[in-house]
Amino acid sequence: MRKVLKINSEGLFLEDVLIKDDEELPSDCVETLCPDGFYSPKWLKGKWIEGKTQTEIDAIKNTPQPKSQIEILQETIDTLIISSLGV
Repeated sequence: MRKVLKINSEGLFLEDVLIKDDEELPSDCVETLCPDGFYSPKWLKGKWIEGKTQTEIDAIKNTPQPKSQIEILQETIDTLIISSLGV
C-alpha cells in the first residue's frame, strides 16, 4: 500500500488515500507529499503552493481562539479565591 494525496478539480488537497502498490495513480491524486506549513495546500504545475490569499491567512491568524478548559478552570478558581477573601 502507498499513500497518495487526493485533490479536487482546482488542485486543492482533499484527503490522504491509500492505494495498492501495483494500482495506477488515480487522475485526482498526487504522489508528491505536501510539506507542512500550508493553510490550504494546492497542487499547481507539479508543486504544492498555498491555496489561500495572504488576506485569508491574516484573518485566520487574527481570529480569537476560544479559551481552553484549563484557562476557564483557572479563571473560575481565581474568582472563587477572590470572593472567599472578600476582595
